[in-house]
Amino acid sequence: MAKKKSTIHRKIAGRTYAVAVPAHVAADGELIIKGKDLVAAELSIAAAIAAEGPVLGETFSWMRRAVGLQAKHLAELLDVRPESVSRWERGERPMDRAAWLLLAKLVLDKAGKRMPALELMSRIAANTQPPRQVTVPLVSSGH
Repeated sequence: MAKKKSTIHRKIAGRTYAVAVPAHVAADGELIIKGKDLVAAELSIAAAIAAEGPVLGETFSWMRRAVGLQAKHLAELLDVRPESVSRWERGERPMDRAAWLLLAKLVLDKAGKRMPALELMSRIAANTQPPRQVTVPLVSSGH
């Protein structure tokens, strides 16, 4: 199999995130991406969201799934009802910024990205709008 790079694109909260991942071309021409590289790409996107926002239910849901947390378990960790997490994620209730920041910190930790809590809080509070197209570096699949 020939080695190659492939780019994974995900549209989240009105932005398109792109991550280059290793791939192989099989003898029949099919492009093959290993599961661990797909997981690393999803975590890479979640880490980019965690570092910049936006603070929305959709981004909260993306980060939660990227770190492998079920909504019910995250609700227990945050000491809220599972319905609260569900309503945040569906946009039925305003997103709790403190819960979002805690999850963002979990994502950054899992991705091996160091960001002081005060810097993270300041970035999120600034509510700057990243570009519509975001290129994200791939985190190590060992995390």
